[in-house]
Amino acid sequence: MSQTKLPTLGRLTVSGAKAQMKTQNVSMVSTPCLVADIGGTNSRFAIALIGALDVIDLTHSQTFLVEDYPTLDDAIGDYITTLPAALKPRHGILAVAS
Repeated sequence: MSQTKLPTLGRLTVSGAKAQMKTQNVSMVSTPCLVADIGGTNSRFAIALIGALDVIDLTHSQTFLVEDYPTLDDAIGDYITTLPAALKPRHGILAVAS
């Protein structure tokens, strides 16, 4: 079986409550993107935005208890209702624990 090498997007650095990633020669969409980490206890949501010098800023981060929502769709919907209209995402990336 052959393996395909995926492009490296960059390095993610975390400082306090703010995460940033400097991209390396990768074309990316500059519209708001929902990013989420779905675990067994908590669901963490944020909006990723491309800033100056291709730095990805994570903003409007919130954490929800998984047990408070019957479905993932309900949790995402609840999060999106808290966002200003300009930050409503059209794309999303989810990391889900198994």
